[in-house]
Amino acid sequence: MGFKWKESPDKGCKLCRCVVTNGSLWQDCKTLPRPTSWAENCRKVRKNCRYSVVRSDDPTQSCKVLAYTIYRYKIWVADREHFLN
Repeated sequence: MGFKWKESPDKGCKLCRCVVTNGSLWQDCKTLPRPTSWAENCRKVRKNCRYSVVRSDDPTQSCKVLAYTIYRYKIWVADREHFLN
């Protein structure tokens, strides 16, 4: 298989690919890293598909990110007999 794509910012920016597992076709997707923990006086800012964390009182100053989260999921698409014909 090997078909890959990246969703647009309005769709969530997920990186996806088609994979075959145990005779079934799956859509395997994951998100880009998203900041999930930072200092109290900071805030998360999204621009297109990237995130940054900046000071709430001065957005020109970056803040240290303490943790990131990536979500991954698989969605069943079809069994082998349906995608090989």
